[in-house]
Amino acid sequence: MKTNEKRNLAGFTETELQALGINHENFIHGTNSPEFPYIAAVFEAVAEELEHIANTCPNAAIQFAKEANAIIKKLRELSPTPPTTDIEELAEQYSGEEIARRLLGCTVCHFLSSQLTRMEAQIIAQLETQMHGGENEKMH
Repeated sequence: MKTNEKRNLAGFTETELQALGINHENFIHGTNSPEFPYIAAVFEAVAEELEHIANTCPNAAIQFAKEANAIIKKLRELSPTPPTTDIEELAEQYSGEEIARRLLGCTVCHFLSSQLTRMEAQIIAQLETQMHGGENEKMH
């Protein structure tokens, strides 16, 4: 496939196409909008709940952070890696649909790892706040 040829994306769902579109817009405009905005909102709500868990059950929060870190590492390993960064060469090796499928795989892995990274960071920040005195700044 040549880079200027139209790609056949008929095999993708509307949601998958939306995620690819948001990913493309992020790349073009240097933004970081979530490719799956509704799921991102759910992750944000869960992260807020986890902050409360850090206050009441710090050991559970620490374990969550460890588990999230393990998943993040694995997602990064699972993310499809192209054999080359040369766009023309990739276009010759893969069909447009295969390129889009690989890009979607990368997008999903990146999305999930970035959401878990944010959650992990929020929990760690809350644990550090709690450890350094929380709201009243007394050491615990």
